[in-house]
Amino acid sequence: MLDAWERGAGASPARRALLLLALALPGAGQRALAALPVGRRDACLFALRRALFGERMACGAACPRCGERLEFTLEAGQVLAGVNAPPDDLALEVEEGAWTLRVRLPSTADLLALTAGGRPPAGAARALLLRCVLDARRGGREVESARVPARVLEAAEARMAEADAASQVRLSLACPACANAWDAAFDVAAFLWRELEAWALRVTADVHLLAARYGWSERQVLALGPRRRRRYLELARS
Repeated sequence: MLDAWERGAGASPARRALLLLALALPGAGQRALAALPVGRRDACLFALRRALFGERMACGAACPRCGERLEFTLEAGQVLAGVNAPPDDLALEVEEGAWTLRVRLPSTADLLALTAGGRPPAGAARALLLRCVLDARRGGREVESARVPARVLEAAEARMAEADAASQVRLSLACPACANAWDAAFDVAAFLWRELEAWALRVTADVHLLAARYGWSERQVLALGPRRRRRYLELARS
């Protein structure tokens, strides 16, 4: 976990999500992890969150109308309850007017490719959809994917979202101050990364204190069980 936190410093959100996924599925190779559909990736990250930090997730959001801060909790195991992850190699057929597309679901590899130069390029949403087009035809004739009109890509995007509901978790929120209601996207990778970072800062502070007090190495401190570590911290602070 500390290695993932260190490697993710300054990394893009997609790269951080991949580092977290490697913690959830330690036996898989990087290429296989990056190729997983985003929904399956996020389902794994919810399971990882439960394993690392428990079921209850303390969340917050600001009302877009009045700025009131909302505090609420989510149950990690219930967010995706009833949502079945599609097969990793799922191909969808989308028909819109004279157009027929065959598309796959987006993956972390696609997100990494779009941010390879730093920030996502202009038109990143269209670029992501075009990367997922396996075949495009108009009136039965094959057409380059770059020529697919926006309305057809929008239909494909809706079909992809329907097939992989776990990739787009949205929360229905209501402001107690002004009664405003809105939907907000929930990014489990970003949420879990913030928790991992807070945990890493606490652990490294513990290592620093115990190493300074007893001369132990980082490996020796981390090898301590949680009860013994807490006791040594109490003694070091007394």
